[in-house]
Amino acid sequence: GSAGLWWVHTVRRMGARRVIAVDLQAHRVQLSKRYGATHTIHNLDIDAEQALLEITGGKHADVVVEAAGEIESINLAIDLVRRYGFIFYFGVPRVGETMPFNMFGYFRKCLRTQAMVGALNDPDHSCTRVAMELIASGQANVEPMITHHFPFDKALEAYELQTTRDEGAVKIVVDFD
Repeated sequence: GSAGLWWVHTVRRMGARRVIAVDLQAHRVQLSKRYGATHTIHNLDIDAEQALLEITGGKHADVVVEAAGEIESINLAIDLVRRYGFIFYFGVPRVGETMPFNMFGYFRKCLRTQAMVGALNDPDHSCTRVAMELIASGQANVEPMITHHFPFDKALEAYELQTTRDEGAVKIVVDFD
C-alpha cells in the first residue's frame, strides 16, 4: 500500500542500491517501480523467498521493511531476511489481534528488529513535517498513489473501498469541498 510505496521511495532516496518490493496486488507492484523499486515480486502466485533468492543470486535481504501489518507479511519478513539481518516492522496489525509468529525462524536467524509506528510514536509530528516538506518541494510525488477521490457525502464508500482494497485502491482521498 501507500506505506510500502513511501518506504520504497525513502530507502532509494537514502542510497539503497537494490530495493525489492513485494506485494500481493499487481497494481501496487507496478506502482512500486515508479517509486524506485529496482526489482519487484508479485507474490500472489509465487514463492516470495524463492523469487528473492533468484534476484539476489541466492542471498537473503540484509534489511526488510514490513509495511502491511498482516500475519502473512510479518512472518514473510523473517523468511526474506538473512541471518543476523534487520527487520523494520512498520505495518500495524489490527487492534487486539494476536497472531502466530515464526519465533523459531526469528531465533534461528538471530534477527534484530525494530517496531516503528510512525505518527503514533511521534508526538511532535516531526516525521509528518519532513514528509510534508518532501512533498511540497517536489522531492516526493504522492499523486501516483492517490487512486481515488470521493466527495465528503460518499465518505462511507471511500472507507469501505480502503478496507477492501478493491478496484486497485492504494490511497483514497475524501474531498471536503
